[in-house]
Amino acid sequence: MAIKSTNARVDFVGYLPFNLTGVNSTTQTLASEAVTGLQIATGAVQGKRFYLAEYWANQLSTAQVPCHEGWYRIVQVNPLAVAANLQFGAVGGQLNLANGPDVVTDASTVLTLGADPVVFLGGGPVGIGLPLPPTPGNWTIVQDGGTCSLLVAAGQTVAVGSVLVATAAGTVAVSGTPITPTILATVVGIALAAVTTPSALSLTSVAAAVAGSAVYTGTITGGAANAFAGQQAVITGFTGVNTVDNGTYVITASTATTLTLSNPNAVAVTAAGTATLQSLVAARLTPTFGE
Repeated sequence: MAIKSTNARVDFVGYLPFNLTGVNSTTQTLASEAVTGLQIATGAVQGKRFYLAEYWANQLSTAQVPCHEGWYRIVQVNPLAVAANLQFGAVGGQLNLANGPDVVTDASTVLTLGADPVVFLGGGPVGIGLPLPPTPGNWTIVQDGGTCSLLVAAGQTVAVGSVLVATAAGTVAVSGTPITPTILATVVGIALAAVTTPSALSLTSVAAAVAGSAVYTGTITGGAANAFAGQQAVITGFTGVNTVDNGTYVITASTATTLTLSNPNAVAVTAAGTATLQSLVAARLTPTFGE
Protein backbone atom coordinates (compact mmCIF):
# COMPACT_ATOMS: atom_id res chain seq x y z
CA MET A 1 0.00 0.00 0.00
CA ALA A 2 1.36 3.38 -0.99
CA ILE A 3 1.90 5.86 1.82
CA LYS A 4 1.07 9.49 1.17
CA SER A 5 3.93 11.74 2.23
CA THR A 6 3.15 14.15 5.06
CA ASN A 7 6.44 16.02 4.63
CA ALA A 8 6.67 19.39 2.98
CA ARG A 9 9.05 19.35 0.02
CA VAL A 10 11.78 21.17 1.90
CA ASP A 11 15.27 21.17 0.45
CA PHE A 12 17.93 20.07 2.89
CA VAL A 13 21.61 19.18 2.88
CA GLY A 14 21.90 17.37 6.20
CA TYR A 15 21.76 13.89 4.67
CA LEU A 16 24.37 12.16 2.54
CA PRO A 17 23.73 8.55 1.48
CA PHE A 18 26.36 5.84 1.21
CA ASN A 19 25.48 5.51 -2.46
CA LEU A 20 22.93 6.82 -4.96
CA THR A 21 22.55 3.76 -7.17
CA GLY A 22 20.67 0.59 -6.38
CA VAL A 23 18.95 1.87 -3.21
CA ASN A 24 16.09 -0.50 -2.37
CA SER A 25 14.77 -0.22 1.18
CA THR A 26 11.71 -1.44 3.05
CA THR A 27 11.73 1.77 5.14
CA GLN A 28 11.59 5.43 4.23
CA THR A 29 14.75 6.16 6.22
CA LEU A 30 16.59 3.79 3.87
CA ALA A 31 17.90 1.76 6.82
CA SER A 32 16.36 -0.90 9.06
CA GLU A 33 17.26 -3.02 12.08
CA ALA A 34 18.44 -6.45 10.95
CA VAL A 35 16.26 -8.55 13.27
CA THR A 36 13.04 -6.57 13.66
CA GLY A 37 13.06 -4.74 10.34
CA LEU A 38 12.15 -1.52 12.12
CA GLN A 39 13.43 1.66 10.51
CA ILE A 40 16.55 3.36 11.84
CA ALA A 41 16.72 7.16 11.93
CA THR A 42 19.24 8.39 9.35
CA GLY A 43 18.07 11.87 8.39
CA ALA A 44 16.41 10.49 5.30
CA VAL A 45 12.62 10.46 5.05
CA GLN A 46 10.12 10.20 2.23
CA GLY A 47 9.80 13.47 0.33
CA LYS A 48 13.03 15.04 1.51
CA ARG A 49 15.46 16.36 -1.09
CA PHE A 50 19.18 16.97 -1.06
CA TYR A 51 21.65 18.55 -3.45
CA LEU A 52 24.95 17.00 -4.52
CA ALA A 53 27.77 18.69 -6.40
CA GLU A 54 29.32 16.86 -9.35
CA TYR A 55 32.21 15.49 -7.29
CA TRP A 56 30.00 13.85 -4.67
CA ALA A 57 27.50 12.54 -7.20
CA ASN A 58 30.40 10.91 -9.09
CA GLN A 59 31.79 9.43 -5.87
CA LEU A 60 28.43 7.87 -4.99
CA SER A 61 27.96 6.23 -8.41
CA THR A 62 30.19 4.47 -10.95
CA ALA A 63 31.65 5.17 -14.37
CA GLN A 64 29.21 2.68 -15.95
CA VAL A 65 26.16 4.30 -14.34
CA PRO A 66 27.24 7.87 -13.56
CA CYS A 67 25.28 10.33 -11.48
CA HIS A 68 25.83 14.06 -11.82
CA GLU A 69 25.23 17.28 -9.92
CA GLY A 70 21.66 17.98 -9.03
CA TRP A 71 18.73 17.40 -6.73
CA TYR A 72 17.88 13.97 -5.34
CA ARG A 73 14.79 12.85 -3.44
CA ILE A 74 13.67 9.94 -1.27
CA VAL A 75 10.46 8.44 -2.66
CA GLN A 76 8.28 5.39 -2.41
CA VAL A 77 7.77 3.36 -5.58
CA ASN A 78 4.17 2.52 -6.42
CA PRO A 79 3.52 -1.14 -5.47
CA LEU A 80 2.01 -1.70 -8.93
CA ALA A 81 4.87 -0.14 -10.91
CA VAL A 82 6.39 -2.25 -13.70
CA ALA A 83 9.78 -3.31 -12.32
CA ALA A 84 11.31 -3.72 -15.80
CA ASN A 85 10.81 0.02 -16.38
CA LEU A 86 12.68 1.11 -13.22
CA GLN A 87 16.24 0.52 -14.44
CA PHE A 88 19.01 3.10 -14.13
CA GLY A 89 18.35 6.14 -16.33
CA ALA A 90 14.67 5.37 -16.88
CA VAL A 91 12.12 8.17 -16.45
CA GLY A 92 9.09 7.95 -14.18
CA GLY A 93 6.87 10.33 -12.30
CA GLN A 94 4.02 10.97 -9.91
CA LEU A 95 1.46 8.20 -9.56
CA ASN A 96 -1.61 10.30 -8.84
CA LEU A 97 -2.86 13.37 -7.00
CA ALA A 98 -4.12 11.43 -3.99
CA ASN A 99 -0.70 10.09 -2.97
CA GLY A 100 1.21 13.26 -3.75
CA PRO A 101 4.49 13.75 -5.64
CA ASP A 102 6.56 11.49 -3.39
CA VAL A 103 4.94 8.23 -4.48
CA VAL A 104 6.32 7.63 -7.95
CA THR A 105 5.80 5.02 -10.61
CA ASP A 106 7.19 3.88 -13.95
CA ALA A 107 6.48 5.72 -17.19
CA SER A 108 3.74 3.32 -18.31
CA THR A 109 1.58 3.99 -15.22
CA VAL A 110 2.47 7.63 -14.52
CA LEU A 111 -0.08 10.40 -14.08
CA THR A 112 1.66 12.45 -16.77
CA LEU A 113 5.26 12.39 -17.98
CA GLY A 114 5.63 16.14 -18.41
CA ALA A 115 5.02 17.21 -14.81
CA ASP A 116 7.98 16.75 -12.44
CA PRO A 117 9.54 13.63 -13.97
CA VAL A 118 12.08 11.67 -11.94
CA VAL A 119 15.02 9.53 -13.03
CA PHE A 120 15.44 6.09 -11.46
CA LEU A 121 18.91 5.12 -10.24
CA GLY A 122 18.66 1.38 -9.58
CA GLY A 123 19.05 -1.73 -11.65
CA GLY A 124 21.02 -2.16 -14.83
CA PRO A 125 22.43 -4.66 -17.31
CA VAL A 126 24.42 -7.71 -16.24
CA GLY A 127 28.09 -6.82 -16.00
CA ILE A 128 28.04 -3.52 -14.13
CA GLY A 129 27.45 -4.86 -10.64
CA LEU A 130 24.15 -3.13 -9.92
CA PRO A 131 21.39 -4.98 -8.05
CA LEU A 132 17.90 -5.30 -9.44
CA PRO A 133 15.72 -2.19 -9.82
CA PRO A 134 13.89 -1.01 -6.69
CA THR A 135 11.13 -3.36 -5.62
CA PRO A 136 7.69 -1.82 -6.21
CA GLY A 137 6.39 -0.75 -2.81
CA ASN A 138 9.88 -0.03 -1.44
CA TRP A 139 11.71 3.27 -1.00
CA THR A 140 14.58 4.50 -3.15
CA ILE A 141 16.46 7.60 -4.26
CA VAL A 142 15.59 9.30 -7.55
CA GLN A 143 16.91 12.41 -9.26
CA ASP A 144 14.49 15.24 -9.96
CA GLY A 145 16.72 18.13 -11.02
CA GLY A 146 20.11 19.02 -12.48
CA THR A 147 22.30 17.01 -14.85
CA CYS A 148 21.32 13.36 -15.14
CA SER A 149 21.97 10.18 -17.10
CA LEU A 150 18.99 9.19 -19.26
CA LEU A 151 18.50 5.83 -20.97
CA VAL A 152 18.21 6.34 -24.74
CA ALA A 153 15.87 4.09 -26.70
CA ALA A 154 16.94 2.12 -29.78
CA GLY A 155 17.09 3.77 -33.19
CA GLN A 156 18.05 7.24 -31.95
CA THR A 157 20.64 9.75 -33.10
CA VAL A 158 21.11 12.15 -30.21
CA ALA A 159 23.13 15.35 -30.71
CA VAL A 160 24.15 17.93 -28.15
CA GLY A 161 21.08 20.12 -27.72
CA SER A 162 18.57 17.49 -28.83
CA VAL A 163 15.21 17.78 -27.08
CA LEU A 164 14.49 14.47 -25.34
CA VAL A 165 11.02 13.07 -24.72
CA ALA A 166 10.05 10.14 -22.51
CA THR A 167 8.52 6.92 -23.82
CA ALA A 168 6.12 4.57 -22.05
CA ALA A 169 9.05 2.23 -21.31
CA GLY A 170 10.91 5.00 -19.47
CA THR A 171 13.57 5.41 -22.14
CA VAL A 172 14.01 8.71 -23.98
CA ALA A 173 13.91 9.53 -27.68
CA VAL A 174 14.69 12.60 -29.77
CA SER A 175 11.64 14.82 -30.07
CA GLY A 176 9.80 15.02 -33.34
CA THR A 177 9.28 18.31 -35.14
CA PRO A 178 7.39 20.53 -35.08
CA ILE A 179 7.01 20.30 -31.30
CA THR A 180 3.29 19.99 -30.66
CA PRO A 181 1.43 20.36 -27.34
CA THR A 182 1.34 16.55 -27.12
CA ILE A 183 5.12 16.38 -27.49
CA LEU A 184 5.60 19.22 -24.97
CA ALA A 185 3.80 17.12 -22.37
CA THR A 186 6.53 14.45 -22.60
CA VAL A 187 9.68 16.63 -22.78
CA VAL A 188 12.09 15.75 -19.97
CA GLY A 189 15.42 17.27 -20.92
CA ILE A 190 18.11 18.59 -23.25
CA ALA A 191 21.01 16.36 -24.31
CA LEU A 192 24.49 17.44 -23.21
CA ALA A 193 26.29 14.75 -25.21
CA ALA A 194 25.89 12.84 -28.47
CA VAL A 195 25.10 9.15 -28.85
CA THR A 196 23.70 6.89 -31.58
CA THR A 197 21.70 3.75 -30.87
CA PRO A 198 20.90 1.55 -33.90
CA SER A 199 17.56 -0.02 -34.69
CA ALA A 200 17.04 -3.68 -33.80
CA LEU A 201 19.88 -5.95 -34.95
CA SER A 202 19.37 -9.50 -36.21
CA LEU A 203 21.31 -12.30 -34.51
CA THR A 204 21.98 -15.77 -35.91
CA SER A 205 24.00 -17.55 -33.23
CA VAL A 206 25.52 -17.39 -29.75
CA ALA A 207 28.78 -18.92 -28.54
CA ALA A 208 28.99 -20.42 -25.04
CA ALA A 209 30.22 -18.03 -22.36
CA VAL A 210 33.94 -17.92 -21.65
CA ALA A 211 35.33 -16.01 -18.64
CA GLY A 212 32.05 -14.20 -18.10
CA SER A 213 31.49 -13.04 -21.68
CA ALA A 214 29.75 -14.41 -24.77
CA VAL A 215 29.97 -13.61 -28.46
CA TYR A 216 26.68 -13.06 -30.31
CA THR A 217 26.92 -13.23 -34.12
CA GLY A 218 24.65 -11.53 -36.62
CA THR A 219 24.30 -8.42 -38.77
CA ILE A 220 25.70 -5.67 -36.53
CA THR A 221 25.24 -2.59 -38.70
CA GLY A 222 27.50 0.22 -37.51
CA GLY A 223 29.28 -1.98 -34.96
CA ALA A 224 32.78 -2.03 -36.48
CA ALA A 225 35.80 -0.94 -34.42
CA ASN A 226 33.97 -1.33 -31.08
CA ALA A 227 31.50 1.40 -31.98
CA PHE A 228 28.90 -0.01 -29.59
CA ALA A 229 31.21 -0.81 -26.67
CA GLY A 230 29.75 0.50 -23.42
CA GLN A 231 26.15 0.45 -24.65
CA GLN A 232 23.51 -1.97 -23.39
CA ALA A 233 22.08 -4.79 -25.50
CA VAL A 234 18.58 -6.11 -24.78
CA ILE A 235 18.54 -9.64 -26.20
CA THR A 236 15.24 -11.34 -27.04
CA GLY A 237 13.97 -14.18 -29.20
CA PHE A 238 15.89 -17.21 -27.98
CA THR A 239 13.67 -20.01 -26.70
CA GLY A 240 13.76 -23.27 -24.75
CA VAL A 241 17.01 -23.99 -22.92
CA ASN A 242 18.50 -21.00 -24.72
CA THR A 243 16.40 -18.42 -22.85
CA VAL A 244 19.52 -17.81 -20.72
CA ASP A 245 20.90 -16.07 -23.81
CA ASN A 246 18.15 -13.43 -23.45
CA GLY A 247 18.49 -10.47 -21.11
CA THR A 248 20.15 -7.07 -20.83
CA TYR A 249 23.95 -6.99 -20.93
CA VAL A 250 26.82 -4.55 -21.29
CA ILE A 251 28.52 -4.61 -24.69
CA THR A 252 32.27 -4.95 -24.16
CA ALA A 253 33.25 -5.15 -27.85
CA SER A 254 31.60 -4.99 -31.27
CA THR A 255 32.39 -5.63 -34.93
CA ALA A 256 30.27 -5.58 -38.08
CA THR A 257 29.24 -9.19 -37.34
CA THR A 258 29.56 -9.71 -33.57
CA LEU A 259 28.62 -8.31 -30.17
CA THR A 260 30.61 -9.41 -27.13
CA LEU A 261 28.30 -9.25 -24.13
CA SER A 262 28.75 -9.63 -20.37
CA ASN A 263 26.52 -12.73 -20.15
CA PRO A 264 28.31 -15.32 -17.99
CA ASN A 265 25.52 -17.89 -18.48
CA ALA A 266 25.24 -17.93 -22.27
CA VAL A 267 24.93 -21.31 -23.97
CA ALA A 268 25.78 -22.09 -27.60
CA VAL A 269 22.95 -22.00 -30.12
CA THR A 270 22.36 -21.39 -33.81
CA ALA A 271 19.00 -19.68 -33.97
CA ALA A 272 17.40 -16.32 -34.64
CA GLY A 273 17.42 -13.62 -32.01
CA THR A 274 17.28 -9.83 -31.75
CA ALA A 275 19.55 -7.27 -30.12
CA THR A 276 18.05 -3.89 -29.25
CA LEU A 277 20.65 -1.37 -28.13
CA GLN A 278 20.26 1.30 -25.46
CA SER A 279 22.76 3.83 -24.13
CA LEU A 280 23.01 6.39 -21.36
CA VAL A 281 23.36 10.05 -22.31
CA ALA A 282 24.09 13.04 -20.10
CA ALA A 283 21.20 15.51 -20.16
CA ARG A 284 19.84 18.50 -18.33
CA LEU A 285 16.56 17.60 -16.66
CA THR A 286 14.32 20.40 -17.90
CA PRO A 287 10.66 19.30 -18.04
CA THR A 288 8.29 21.73 -19.71
CA PHE A 289 5.88 21.77 -16.78
CA GLY A 290 8.21 20.91 -13.89
CA GLU A 291 9.02 22.99 -10.87
